Amino acid sequence: MASTYLSRTPSSAGNRAVWTWSAWIKINGQDGNEALFTAGGWSAGQDATGIVLYNGKFYTYWNNPSVPTTTSAFFRDPAAWYHVVLQANTSTLKVYVNGSEVSSKGISGNGAINNTTANTIGRYSDNASGFFDGYMADVNFTDGTAYAPTTFGTTNTEGVWTPIPDPSVTYGTNGFYLKFANSGAMGTDSSGNTNTLSVAAGTARQIIDTPTDGFCTLNGVRGVIGTNAVNSALSQGNLKAVQSGGYKQCEGTLYPASGKWYWETYIAVGGSTDVGTIGIYTSGKAQGAYPGTTAFGYGYDSYGSGSSIHNGSRDNSYGSSYAQGNIMGTALDLDNGTLTFYKNNSSQGQAFSGIDASQGWGFGHGGYYGSTIVANFGQDSSFGNYLTAQNNADGNGVGDFYYTPPSGYLALCTDNLKTQTTVNDGKDNFNPVIYTGTGSTQSITGVGFQPDFVWLKSRSDSHYNNLYDSVRGATRALFSNTTDDEVIEAGNLQSFISDGFTAGGFAGTNGSSKTYVAWNWKAGTSAPANTYAVKVVSDSGNKYRFDDYGTSAITLELQEGGTFTFDQSDSSNAGHPLRFSSTADGTHGGGSEYTTGVTTTGTPGQAGAKTVITVAGSAPTLYYYCTQHSGMGGQANTGSLFGFTNVKGTIQNVISPNTTAGFSIITWTGNSTSGATIGHGLGKKPSMFIIKNREQDGANDNWRTYHQDLGATKYLVLNSSNGSDTGAGNFNDTEPTTSVITLGNSNATNGNTHDMLCYAFAEVEGYSKIGSYTGNGATQGSFVYTGFRPAWIMRKYADGGEQWVIQDTTRTPYNVNDTYLYPSLSNSEASSAQLGFDILSNGFKMRDGDGAANGDARTYIYMAFADNPFVSSGGTPVTAR
Repeated sequence: MASTYLSRTPSSAGNRAVWTWSAWIKINGQDGNEALFTAGGWSAGQDATGIVLYNGKFYTYWNNPSVPTTTSAFFRDPAAWYHVVLQANTSTLKVYVNGSEVSSKGISGNGAINNTTANTIGRYSDNASGFFDGYMADVNFTDGTAYAPTTFGTTNTEGVWTPIPDPSVTYGTNGFYLKFANSGAMGTDSSGNTNTLSVAAGTARQIIDTPTDGFCTLNGVRGVIGTNAVNSALSQGNLKAVQSGGYKQCEGTLYPASGKWYWETYIAVGGSTDVGTIGIYTSGKAQGAYPGTTAFGYGYDSYGSGSSIHNGSRDNSYGSSYAQGNIMGTALDLDNGTLTFYKNNSSQGQAFSGIDASQGWGFGHGGYYGSTIVANFGQDSSFGNYLTAQNNADGNGVGDFYYTPPSGYLALCTDNLKTQTTVNDGKDNFNPVIYTGTGSTQSITGVGFQPDFVWLKSRSDSHYNNLYDSVRGATRALFSNTTDDEVIEAGNLQSFISDGFTAGGFAGTNGSSKTYVAWNWKAGTSAPANTYAVKVVSDSGNKYRFDDYGTSAITLELQEGGTFTFDQSDSSNAGHPLRFSSTADGTHGGGSEYTTGVTTTGTPGQAGAKTVITVAGSAPTLYYYCTQHSGMGGQANTGSLFGFTNVKGTIQNVISPNTTAGFSIITWTGNSTSGATIGHGLGKKPSMFIIKNREQDGANDNWRTYHQDLGATKYLVLNSSNGSDTGAGNFNDTEPTTSVITLGNSNATNGNTHDMLCYAFAEVEGYSKIGSYTGNGATQGSFVYTGFRPAWIMRKYADGGEQWVIQDTTRTPYNVNDTYLYPSLSNSEASSAQLGFDILSNGFKMRDGDGAANGDARTYIYMAFADNPFVSSGGTPVTAR
């Protein structure tokens, strides 16, 4: 609204003690004083009533402008929409955000709202200040009824708060419903009351950015990083950027990692020498004075005759100069790694190729001395009424562009981004729970699934971090803050159950009246599936081999409940049908064929031939054999432990992978051989993995950690504050692949004959992000884009001297999030402003300049898991946080 507001003066007073105001809002995320809904006088001693967003907090007033009630939480997320309800109910004035109560104020008597004075949306009611610079949708006001937020919104099956259109309410005498459907009369009342509000002090613009289809805007919480980095001044709903006095930059709120995307930039005002540089940035890295001055941006510079620039290197032959009045188009093809720019709808040619899409790229602009730009990501082709809208949509019929986007390129909005999402609710695969201990056995529920990996930590007391998984077995504990080997303790975690786990009475996991958090991951679950490619080889007689592994007739581990396919289509299988028996060598050993859960198809040696077994609960130890020839097979162990044999690497190992969520638990027996490999079953390259030697040999090895942004030549230690170090003995200086992890000869990662463990994580768009960011040493700290609303973040200063830190939204539901636990220490839970950050709908934003999490020019690595993706596969955008 900027300098525009809506107002209505009722002809008669309504119920001034009982009413409800509900609105969806999208804010700019910057500090400021913005009145949302107000009435009365705002001078000392007057009757000011209403709700104001002031420096990120909601302030509520009742008949007194000097005594506000404020939320303890901050609301500074500019990328998505909030639902705000202000409810007066005789004795209380409550604020709800996204369905949850965030403040309550005791009241008495009548307030100014619903009286016969100006009732105002988007400005203070009696003075020309406090203009709201953002978006509003679905504004309801009910006179005489205090409605719960569930009247106007609901939590869908994906766990996201969503609007209820045309709510079933009684509006009363002065009630109204603003749909903003009439662009010529934006205050039109759709309640049936004809209580239309007037549009004052300008024009209220109709924008197609809505709570059900959110568009990219400029980022109001961008953190400036690097030399000459200063934020532009944003306005007009974060679509206009003014660069005054030296270099200033702005970036977008969305950084997709795939797809083809188009946006437009109108050069509204030229600078003293040029109009700056349009282009793209990646988030959380040093971006310089304008896109292209570092490796983390690509730009098209207007200076001189025009040029392209990346990592400080220019191509002066690219494009032509551009100036005030030009409309510049950007076409970013992340599927093919190319970037093309347009000037007034005329292609300047492909500027760049070979762009690494995995880093995620989005809008970037750097201006100089007075230039002003207005961005259009498909929500407003008038560029804030600078031009006449042209209303051109993309190929999906989405958006409002001045020029028709190039074929195949789309508007950067949630409706178009939904195809990138595969995990609609992060809680289906990762879900923390908090609980209070009893000192005796209790079932901890509410996880929503049977967890395969449980990381337990006492919050109230100093105890070890306890790590358990279903592949090793519930009672086997490892401790991330020590080098201790695996121990078996039935008094800690006793079993995994369908909705959580059973905890014993030990103090570390269930002490009486103590508080705990459990971070829970789903791996291969209770019904995994795997296919083995079978071949018959000559190895002291014919033998079966699987997946071309170098050893014949191996002993298999087949999880009960799992379905395993033995593909016998290779020609070597001709005449060698594979079957199962509970007797070694089957019928050749005096036994009979085992048929429970077994199906066979086709003729061995021909396409489509296979034997499939779904292992029954409590199945006996099985043996696979050839019905025609003795001595070809081996043993197949079944049991209650999870996981199954993988032979994709040089070491036979057991895995329990969740390919949907990019997580695998891996166990094996080490061989201390440099270059040995283990399969992980993820089907994509792991982005981070953590290895521990479980063996009780007195060595007490560290938790060696690989992170993709450090590379395989370096490692971190989970149980230490030390920085990254080198050592080929860990990962053999070899990057993991889509099928295997390479090991060195270190005892910590591949101890000879030792039982080993690895937790491996691969990024999944909209669910997990494993990356790094550069700190800026400022309270307006770095912003890191994840593409989802994080539920859990673990991070560390890569070069040492700072502990690993875990923060989550279960223990701290609102911003600022400054409550932490150390995976590298046994300390109890604590809070520190130095570790404070805002967790947002699309990432996280540092709110302190301390070196522990945001030191200037320091590199931090992190791993994050989602509460919800920024948009679900069904097109539901997440709410702002």
